[in-house]
Amino acid sequence: MEPTPQQRTLFERIFATPTATAIRELSPDDFQWFIWYIYFRDGLYKPVYVNGPHDGQVDIELRSADPAHPELIGVVQCRTRQINNHGNPNIGVNDVAVFIQRTRPLRLGRRCFFANTDFTPDAYKQAREEHIDLYNVEGIRRFIIDIVRRESNGIRPAEAIVPLPIPVICFANNKGGVGKTTLTVNLADAFARMNKSVLVIDADPQCNTTYWLTSMTEQGQDITLQGIIENHHPIHSTVISQTAMPGVHLIPCHRGMARFIEHMTFDSERWLAQALPALSLSNPPIDIILIDTQPDLTRLTRAALIAANHVIFPLEYDDLSRLGVGKMIEFVDEAERMHGRSIQILGAVGTKARERTTIFQKMAREINATGSAIERSKRDGLADRFILGRIRHHVAFSDIIGLHCSIFSYKPHSDAARDIQNLAERIYGRVNLDNNPN
Repeated sequence: MEPTPQQRTLFERIFATPTATAIRELSPDDFQWFIWYIYFRDGLYKPVYVNGPHDGQVDIELRSADPAHPELIGVVQCRTRQINNHGNPNIGVNDVAVFIQRTRPLRLGRRCFFANTDFTPDAYKQAREEHIDLYNVEGIRRFIIDIVRRESNGIRPAEAIVPLPIPVICFANNKGGVGKTTLTVNLADAFARMNKSVLVIDADPQCNTTYWLTSMTEQGQDITLQGIIENHHPIHSTVISQTAMPGVHLIPCHRGMARFIEHMTFDSERWLAQALPALSLSNPPIDIILIDTQPDLTRLTRAALIAANHVIFPLEYDDLSRLGVGKMIEFVDEAERMHGRSIQILGAVGTKARERTTIFQKMAREINATGSAIERSKRDGLADRFILGRIRHHVAFSDIIGLHCSIFSYKPHSDAARDIQNLAERIYGRVNLDNNPN
């Protein structure tokens, strides 16, 4: 089944001038076919219209665009709700809950809910927790504008991300306070002391990495990561900041990213990964890129993941961190499926260790608690070496933030400094910095 010639004419007219009024006035049947048409024009998936009742079940299937392997990758629900004097015209928690119930067992990379009105705040919260993308009228307009822009520039989504020829390592964990920023900054200095030029990307709207490395709490939006992702600015020398650490450079973050995350689209998740291949690796020289992320599984975190070719999970020595590993691995797998990327999991790093403990050996044994974790661990050869290392606790880690330096400058002979250096050398061996196959 496909839309009628009359529907195609209507849809093309909306694409030419995408207005909120035109989208809202689509009939329920036209609206479902219009969303099918959006994915058809987008080209990343093959949309399949599901001829069934309009009741919260799947309306459109998103299958692989490869005809030889038409696997089901995602599903779409479409809902029209006319504004009237009877009740709330917005899509609420109950509407989203039905979609969640019907689709959760499918364990797919993408689940999208489109509406010709808005969603309630509780619906947005519920969808974020379940990793469902909600598209209101404004979100649909942004989607259309992104497609038209790519068409005018001759960009095909499946070919838009080109892997960099150097290691790009993302540090990610949805649990806060596990030492992601501490690990990122100190490893950056460790690699620099190994005569590797390092670029750090701050992908956390809290901007802690930016403050640590530059002492600046705010910078112009255009010369930060937000300018790259939101305004599609290229990565050039004016965006890359020098830091107090020799051999370490920075792409800072901006606090405005916290607001922009709510408006990020599937396409904007790809912009950092699309921009990096145009980055000059000689001015300044760059041998390795480290990306610090926020403690949440958002579109910005996914953008950081797909821009990377490796990921490390900083973890505390507790069972809550262990339980979160399966969820993180599933999030990495989801990012790979959605964006056609290959991201190698290097393993986990234990932080804030106060004494010798067997908890990480326990984590290594129990990491295969979920099916996806088992499959992923085998694929990346992590069954016997998931734990990269541990960083012993030191009070100096709190002091060096305000001093804008690393542990090597403040307590170079401490156990923590030795742990960081040993970890850097272990990572060096795993990613093979001098001859990286990625």
